[in-house]
Amino acid sequence: MPVDERDKVLEGRDGFLFLIDDGTAPPGQQVGRQLTDAQLEEWRVLLEGRMERAAAIGAQYLFVVAPDTRSVYPEMLPSRYRTAARRPVHQLIEHLESCGSPASVLYPVDELIAHKCKQPVCERVGTHWTDFGAFIAYRAILEALADSVAGRVLTERDIYYMDGVSGMDLGGKLDPPRTETVRAARVVHNAGHPVYDNCVFSTGSLIATTCGVAPPTRCILFGDSYMYGLLKFFPDTFGRVVFAHRASIPEDLLEAERPNLVLSVMAERDLVRVPQDIAGPKQGELEQQRRAARAVRGPYAPQGTRINLATVAQVEAVRARMLAAGGVCDATIVSLLAYAGLGSRDVLTLRWRDVGGDHLHVPPRGGGDRVRRVPLWPSVTGDLRRWQEERPAAGTAHVIYDDGEGWGVSYWGDWRERCYTPAVRSIGLGRLAPWGLHNTYVHLRLIEGARPAEVAAEIGTPVHDYAVARAAVVAGGDCAPRSGEAAIQAARAALDASGSGTGR
Repeated sequence: MPVDERDKVLEGRDGFLFLIDDGTAPPGQQVGRQLTDAQLEEWRVLLEGRMERAAAIGAQYLFVVAPDTRSVYPEMLPSRYRTAARRPVHQLIEHLESCGSPASVLYPVDELIAHKCKQPVCERVGTHWTDFGAFIAYRAILEALADSVAGRVLTERDIYYMDGVSGMDLGGKLDPPRTETVRAARVVHNAGHPVYDNCVFSTGSLIATTCGVAPPTRCILFGDSYMYGLLKFFPDTFGRVVFAHRASIPEDLLEAERPNLVLSVMAERDLVRVPQDIAGPKQGELEQQRRAARAVRGPYAPQGTRINLATVAQVEAVRARMLAAGGVCDATIVSLLAYAGLGSRDVLTLRWRDVGGDHLHVPPRGGGDRVRRVPLWPSVTGDLRRWQEERPAAGTAHVIYDDGEGWGVSYWGDWRERCYTPAVRSIGLGRLAPWGLHNTYVHLRLIEGARPAEVAAEIGTPVHDYAVARAAVVAGGDCAPRSGEAAIQAARAALDASGSGTGR
């Protein structure tokens, strides 16, 4: 590792590492280095200009400064370092106030300090906030916008954490590299998903997400690497979110998106550099520059590696649309996928002789010899009974199709395109494949108390760790359903009460 890279790292107490110099001289800021009067005026003109540009397209603008680790954990600095009480961020806040400027700065340092006793809010071997720290900042941002911007506000009950190991940006500069165990945040019932990604690495990156269950607020985020922590939460908060990894705000992006909210986030140490919005490159030009420099990456998923999970309410909304159109068979297929954990081949090979009073005997897949025994909730039994009444059959006859009708494997794609996908999209589930519905069954079985290995034997595939963690969060709630049947019945009753159900 080059010596100049190691020299950027300051060894603190209790395993904390601090950035000592990346061109912004953070030690100087922390001991009281001040912005010049000219820089303060540049900031005022910039922020007021951003407010005016946002207002011109009917949007609100908010500027957020992400606190440096040394501002949140000054006690972890080596004894020879001290954190100044008045730093450039305080200068800027005071300058805007003294000028009577309409611009303001949101600096959630007090919120982070207040919550650091619960779990780490900043990385030990990195320069950023942790996912928990990002969530605290997210809540501070949403609180500041509560009276002016409609959003689906996530609470602590909506978040769970998975442990992982990361080297972070500072730990990787050491020889040997230093890692730490981190807690990665996930949204329990995340509904936001990416719809565009330019796959540019770091500066110039552009990601767009959509969320069918959030208010239709259009939000555009500009910022640095601190924004990736916030991207765990914003896609589930607004109907459309666009994130541009850049400090400046180009006119072409604002005009293209016409957002309701413009939010920019900047690391505290970077305040010594005033962005140039007007002189900065357009988004397309920046992307071309980055690609020419081969700064590219794979597709980015705001939730990281994740599973799709349709809630019981969403499954019931799909069933209701199918039943309203007379699709008893279609609704039964959805029940088998979501409430029995079956895959498409399982559905197509299932025969009436495999259906017991309270269980299914699912034929083996791919020439295997193990028959899976899947418990049946009464709601699923009722769906099967209604389908059998509509088309009487028994014994070796297939449950879903008649051998003579030719409705076999080759027609699954047609059913998916004609019946399933339109119903799923109509309730904002996005691109959830039929096989993804088995996660609803996994979720219900886990909150009933079934062991992951037991559920894996029932569905014929391993249970994802995320599903286990997510189910544990839900099961710990006071209002959590204690059985899959209770959850299904509650969702059907709610649909009927709203006038959207079918009474079945």
